[in-house]
Amino acid sequence: MLELREAGRALHTAGNIKWLDDRLPHLGAVPPSASFDLVTLCAVWQHLTDEDRMTAMSRLATVIAPGGVLIMSLRNGPGAIGRRVYPVSPDLTVEMAKASGLRLVRRQEANSVQAENQAMGVSWTWLAFEKVREQDAARRHLSSPFAWIPNSSL
Repeated sequence: MLELREAGRALHTAGNIKWLDDRLPHLGAVPPSASFDLVTLCAVWQHLTDEDRMTAMSRLATVIAPGGVLIMSLRNGPGAIGRRVYPVSPDLTVEMAKASGLRLVRRQEANSVQAENQAMGVSWTWLAFEKVREQDAARRHLSSPFAWIPNSSL
């Protein structure tokens, strides 16, 4: 990963990019006040356990700005030889995101472009989520047919 970060740093020399060395699920190097308009996770999710995914999704939701976007690719099928991977459920991932205040805006299935992956039957599910703005959440709540029920009754 160091090589990729250094290549990115060499290509993008603008001063408005801060390059971090960090890892899911906790993102401990990301300052508590950090806020990102876009977060991408490509071919990462399958390397986390279900427990770590829940922690990671919650943490990711805290660093995405209101109205910001999270884009993820989920590997469907066997993992690469020699790499530890765990089965991924796109539906469960969507539910985790929803519970963390993210709204699914796009889901796209895609075949793998790599010949080795194609031979193993690997495909990908791409998910895009938007962080719900507080006023949008309040508007949806007020338009709910159950809005008149006090929270203590639910």
